[in-house]
Amino acid sequence: METLGIRLKKCRKARGDTQQVAAKAVGMSQTNLSELESDLYPTSSFIPMLANYYGVDALWLATGKAGKAQKNLSSFGLQVNTVASNIGGKIPLKGRVPLISYVAAGNWSEAVDNFSVGDSESWVNTTIPVRRHTFALRVQGDSMESKFPDGATIIVEPEEEAKNGSFVIVRQNGSEATFKQLIIDGGQKYLKPYNDRYPIMQMREDAVICGVVKQMVMDV
Repeated sequence: METLGIRLKKCRKARGDTQQVAAKAVGMSQTNLSELESDLYPTSSFIPMLANYYGVDALWLATGKAGKAQKNLSSFGLQVNTVASNIGGKIPLKGRVPLISYVAAGNWSEAVDNFSVGDSESWVNTTIPVRRHTFALRVQGDSMESKFPDGATIIVEPEEEAKNGSFVIVRQNGSEATFKQLIIDGGQKYLKPYNDRYPIMQMREDAVICGVVKQMVMDV
């Protein structure tokens, strides 16, 4: 019988986290997480936070029963590949893309034609079709929470046309890129963080959209 501890371990290992990293991300102690994974306690008030961090359904994590998915980004044209789905092997893989840095993303369209297997330290499997220029980034910081948690991995398609409401990777200053939501209003373009604690910014005239986010994966 699969227990809470087993599900927690599967989610954490699928994400590639240590207990220390996962515990810190949700504000709990490593000792507490270790005790939960060892099934010393049947439940915890941290289950919703852990489910959100791992990108899985809280009901499934707590009880093993299927429930309503928490991360539903379909309204934004995105697909989500969650740990729970991958554990069951229900979603077929369709592509493999390199995980690169934000600095590399700023010059990706120019550099990709010279990119070859072995140039990336890590590769990400996707459940969506990918093209030659498709790449992956790891979300940094909390400006795009709660839709895109810190540490989640996003799949970016440079050949996709960015529209109002698209989540995009934009190069504004030099070569380093940033991740925001594109808002087009009255002919003006703005970059909006999903987290309301951060201000919306007008997009600079010299800014370059490096790609549109097509998928978020939580099992890298």
